[in-house]
Amino acid sequence: VWWKEGAFQWPRLAAAPRDLLPFSASEVDVERLFSGCRDEYGIRRYSLKSETVRVLTLLRGAYESEDTVDTALI
Repeated sequence: VWWKEGAFQWPRLAAAPRDLLPFSASEVDVERLFSGCRDEYGIRRYSLKSETVRVLTLLRGAYESEDTVDTALI
């Protein structure tokens, strides 16, 4: 309640939680992430290391959104 009312007087303070504690507006993004990981960690790839699955997930996400891959994340 304060965040909505106090945002006019203290806009930076009211914006801080949104920057520091981001959350998904729906569960769809989380479900999509787990579904994609399941596809990459399929029956033939059961021996992949977790780091490899992480990199594959990052690359798939960048490919699907047609963004460039930030090598710092890999």
